[in-house]
Amino acid sequence: MSHWVRDVVALAYEERGQASSLGVGPIQPAPSTSSNYLEQDSAPTTTESSPDSRGEVAGPSTTPARDPGSLSSTPHHFSHFSRQNHEKLIKKHLKSSASNLLQRLFKMSKIVVFPEEGFKGRTAEFKNDVHNLEEKGFSKVISSLKVIGAPWVAYYDKNFAGKQRVFQEGEYATLDDKGMFSSLKIITDDLDNPEIQLFEDANYQGRSVTLRQETCLHSINFSDVASSHKVKGGVWVLYEHANCQGAQLVSFPGDEVPSYFPFSFNDVASHVQPLLPKP
Repeated sequence: MSHWVRDVVALAYEERGQASSLGVGPIQPAPSTSSNYLEQDSAPTTTESSPDSRGEVAGPSTTPARDPGSLSSTPHHFSHFSRQNHEKLIKKHLKSSASNLLQRLFKMSKIVVFPEEGFKGRTAEFKNDVHNLEEKGFSKVISSLKVIGAPWVAYYDKNFAGKQRVFQEGEYATLDDKGMFSSLKIITDDLDNPEIQLFEDANYQGRSVTLRQETCLHSINFSDVASSHKVKGGVWVLYEHANCQGAQLVSFPGDEVPSYFPFSFNDVASHVQPLLPKP
């Protein structure tokens, strides 16, 4: 995305202006009430003495300075309590703002498709999942496209089935599998903390390996052997060939795929890559 996460930052600055309307400002150190007490009470108080019963005037009467340790702790507790409430209010606001920012971000995200290479011919713009491109007059004709914001997955069959291809933000003037797509899905999943467990055999049997970053499976002696997997975090793309080439299998958080046979992907994967938030 022209770095889509930067869009979030830009929106965050915009949201920041809303804080004042909520009466929320930057946290300031709680005023020290004890210092006021000290300024008022630390100096001894001197009063003129009146003559005693014997007609003698005693020396000046001096009231000892108040021990700072004897000051009431109520003001300190009150300021601490107020600060805690202040912080809670800000955290609540920021959490709400982050949620709103993500919603606005995905509203900004879209895919623009064309029936001809080089972004030519009639065009269609989509901001939400499209289960059946035939209903939009674009089934099996997409030959170039542009992605703005969040990534998308294009599927060969309707209802997000069949072979698939992921497209991250950018412009694609030509496509290896042009004229093949029948449905489109926007990726709105959390991309943080990616983790996938690959198994050598179907039904999560045999050798396994857990990965948390992009990996060429040749380098760990696990190429062309994976037959099932479990995704514990992030969105992952499995590639037929090294360097993110060839056919793809896209998997989402929580997915458990007991067999690659339905996808014609058994003993095929040579490279795996998680989709990551743009810096």
